[in-house]
Amino acid sequence: MSNESDRAAIFKHRDAYNGALRDGDLEGWLATLSDDCVFLPPAMPAVKGKDAVRQWARESFFEPFHNELEYDFEELEFVGSRAFGWGWFRHSLTPKDEGDVVQLRGKFLDIFRRDADGKWILARVSYSTDHE
Repeated sequence: MSNESDRAAIFKHRDAYNGALRDGDLEGWLATLSDDCVFLPPAMPAVKGKDAVRQWARESFFEPFHNELEYDFEELEFVGSRAFGWGWFRHSLTPKDEGDVVQLRGKFLDIFRRDADGKWILARVSYSTDHE
């Protein structure tokens, strides 16, 4: 793959990740992650492995909220079978029951790995929210 086709694949991945989150498709969202994925959310312990991420994501945002996530990369670097990207995000969480919409803004660092089929998969996610 060329650098441009790798970049296009990462952006296609971003769109699939966002679309599954927006559609409330937990399993589709999990399909964008490696089996050994690790999330490093703010103010809590690391969430390690797809089963743990499934439970955390279900309880934290899939079940209680309708989600709209927008994010983009400020920088995206490729080193062999790894890609590293950081950037900004905006996440709107609309309660499925009553309540106010929660608006989060922040930054992230993603680490992707190319799998055996040549497909980019998200392996590590670290993010933090900005205080406004």
